Amino acid sequence: MALNGQKVLVLNRAYVATNIIGWQRAIMLVLLEKAELVSEHPELDIPTIRRRYPLPSVIRLLIYSGFPRFTPRFTRRNVYLRDEYTCQYCGVRYDAGRLNLDHVIPLSRKGMTGWKNVVCSCLSCNLKKRNRLPHEVGMKLVREPRAPGNYMLYRLRGMQVPEDWGDFVYWGKPARVPAR
Repeated sequence: MALNGQKVLVLNRAYVATNIIGWQRAIMLVLLEKAELVSEHPELDIPTIRRRYPLPSVIRLLIYSGFPRFTPRFTRRNVYLRDEYTCQYCGVRYDAGRLNLDHVIPLSRKGMTGWKNVVCSCLSCNLKKRNRLPHEVGMKLVREPRAPGNYMLYRLRGMQVPEDWGDFVYWGKPARVPAR
């Protein structure tokens, strides 16, 4: 199994997931004693001339690193992820090239650009709606737009999540602090 692309979950001192980094950076943090190894990949290690190092899966920072941001940045990609690449008017799933972002309350009607007013829309629904409210055109939203809850879930979307990350990534229940 190749090491390329292996990711490592980073925890702060309170065992809260804060980031996902490459294995090279994780090894460096452990060797510089800025982090400790919490969990390692069972079948993988890093061979060197003198010894073999375990490949980290989860590390915990020993220095203060703050708490993670729980609301992702408002970006086109994150809106697509939130809405699962689905038009919020017709309910059809599209690839990114066939989607637009639509203001539910148009900018011309004092609508704001943000999580609670922008949704994914296919090109035909966007043209049909134009600068009107959905109910004026006989359209209804599949799901009301809202700010997504957990930042880490958006970072992990589409990723094969290792089993040992489950104790630290918030999936709707409180994370456990491992016994030492």
